[in-house]
Amino acid sequence: MTKAVTDSTYDPQIDGLPISDVMTSRRYPDPVTVTIPLDGATYVLSTAVDIGAAKYMGIIMPATWTAAVLTFKVSSTLAGTYTDLYDETGAEVSISVAQGKAYTFNIATWKLAPWRFIKFRSGTTGAPVDQTAVRTLTVVLKP
Repeated sequence: MTKAVTDSTYDPQIDGLPISDVMTSRRYPDPVTVTIPLDGATYVLSTAVDIGAAKYMGIIMPATWTAAVLTFKVSSTLAGTYTDLYDETGAEVSISVAQGKAYTFNIATWKLAPWRFIKFRSGTTGAPVDQTAVRTLTVVLKP
C-alpha cells in the first residue's frame, strides 16, 4: 500500500509535478551497477561508485559470485588514489556476502560515511579472490 502524500509532505522543489511523479525515483537515485572487470590477469576490484551523501546502501550480489567477502577501497575524488579501508582498531572493513543475495547497511556503521567514492574488492587486501569472469553488483543508495 502506498503512503498518501499530502500538501504538508509535498516537496516544493519539485513544484508543478503530479504527486505520482513525486513518489517515484525523483527522491532517490536510480540503482547503479558496478562491474568487477579483468584487471591484468584477475577479476578482483570493481569500478568506482559515487556514494555522495547517502546514508544507506543496498547491494545485490550476482548469482555467479565466487565465495569471498567484500572489502573496500576509498577515495575523496573519482580519479584519486584509492586506499584500502580500515576501521579505528586497524581491522580491514569487510562484509560477508553470498551469491544471489541482497544486503543492506547503514553507511556510517561500515565506516564509509567520510568517503565519497568507493570500489569493492573481492576478498581482502592480503587475500584477494579472483572472480574468474566479469561480475556485476547492483548498488542502491538512499539519503
